[in-house]
Amino acid sequence: MVVTITFLGAAVGVHQRTHLNVDLFSVLLPPRGKIALSVLIDLLMGFFGGLMAWQAYGLVMFAWTKSIPLLGIPDGLRYIPMMLSGALILIFSLCRIPAAFHGQHQFASVVKESS
Repeated sequence: MVVTITFLGAAVGVHQRTHLNVDLFSVLLPPRGKIALSVLIDLLMGFFGGLMAWQAYGLVMFAWTKSIPLLGIPDGLRYIPMMLSGALILIFSLCRIPAAFHGQHQFASVVKESS
């Protein structure tokens, strides 16, 4: 349960942009640079989410034939939350890219203050 909550909480954090964010460098950039940086961050997070989903899928397939003692269920079930979380991080990150070009990127508040 802890693993499930942790991984799904991470996906929600990406969706709501509550993940760790350091904006020291972005403050120095012009508005177009802020958009480019936001898109780069979303692409990197999407790549990480996709890689996590892919590797977790491999773990699910590897452990599916083994069973958890006393429960009698496939051991691969343990890795499904990781796989789903990675897929959600990928989807949430890629869905934010078009919004960045409409002024809804993660540094929008900095752009509004300086304009």
